[in-house]
Amino acid sequence: MVVFKIPRQWKKMLRRQRKWLSLGFVIVIALLVFASYKLNQREESNQNQVAVQSVLAPTEQQMSPDHVKALAEIRSTKQDREVILQKKYVCGEELQNLGILPVNKVNDLIAEHSDWTLALHPDGTVYVSQYISDLSPQCKKGAYFGLDDKGVFSLFEGLPADRKVMKTFFQLNIQYLRSSLPDDTIAQLYKGIRVKDVDEYNSVLSTFADYALAEYEPHMGASS
Repeated sequence: MVVFKIPRQWKKMLRRQRKWLSLGFVIVIALLVFASYKLNQREESNQNQVAVQSVLAPTEQQMSPDHVKALAEIRSTKQDREVILQKKYVCGEELQNLGILPVNKVNDLIAEHSDWTLALHPDGTVYVSQYISDLSPQCKKGAYFGLDDKGVFSLFEGLPADRKVMKTFFQLNIQYLRSSLPDDTIAQLYKGIRVKDVDEYNSVLSTFADYALAEYEPHMGASS
């Protein structure tokens, strides 16, 4: 039997070719992995950018007409503005002066807080309003539910006897109230029912809303 022997030169050449092929294969794999990584990174960056823009830059279609008008005027004049933050609570309100800001800072403020509303005062002051589902610190210190002189269920700063009405709600059916609730509850209503948090506030308001006169529309307006 004839055995064919591969010349030594060929063996060396084949070894070199295998090395180069292996190296080339590794390089190709590495390039593919790197390209895939960069592509994923770019996609994540684009997604994050879109997400951030959707949160920080609400479209004008989402804003009220007054908001859009005020923002357009602020941008067009390009002057520094005094900015006041109104914190509007379920009960109570606080004002915070944010200082005099350039137009780009006002833009940034609105973009960062898409749930705030914007209004431009005739004197050029910018008012931004934040609505907070809680009682203000002042209300937590001394807010009472009770009855005003006309039997209207109201919220007072301090005891009802002090007559510092913060909000009026609805006229109560006093006869129905007296026939349905214990005497001590009625007495407490006239004296004043203290509320310290928003849960107590909602609970008391909901309880006495059942005794409101049908022809008297419940409302949240401040007493004049």
